Amino acid sequence: MILERHTGLKYAVEFTPLTQKDLSTLTKRNGWTFGKRQWEAYLGQSGVFPVKMTRAHHNEIEGIVVYRDQPDIEGLFILWIEGAPKNRNFKGNGELSFDHIAENLFAYVCMCSAQKGYNYFIALQSKGNPVLNAFYKQLGFVEFPFDRYMGMYTVAAKSLVEVYLLEEERG
Repeated sequence: MILERHTGLKYAVEFTPLTQKDLSTLTKRNGWTFGKRQWEAYLGQSGVFPVKMTRAHHNEIEGIVVYRDQPDIEGLFILWIEGAPKNRNFKGNGELSFDHIAENLFAYVCMCSAQKGYNYFIALQSKGNPVLNAFYKQLGFVEFPFDRYMGMYTVAAKSLVEVYLLEEERG
């Protein structure tokens, strides 16, 4: 569930494949880090899964995660994760629209990892940003002893799924 900062209301989320139709709004001009061409490059790649997150019963994209199946590490590898511009850029009043975008995206990939039999394992390559690294560690990622890679293992990953994706089922 994501939290609307202004009202404090929680919203259930849905995850669906990113489609060609979605690309018209995913532009640098609209504040996304990637432009339409970069997002399009992920569509149709074998073993690569671009997924959008929306509020339940809404069409507006709140975040996107792109991951690939990585059998050699027995997990899923996150290629890109990004919140919608309104969820990461400050507005005039200094507040973001929604909280917990990244947490829900990571939880979704953890859940997909479990469904594939990878015991919730996910990994990503850190960009070396100390603030992001601290955030990743807060979520439960651990650093690998080589080349800025980080992974999330069973206990932390399962907890993330329970807190963010199964919360709505408990009511």
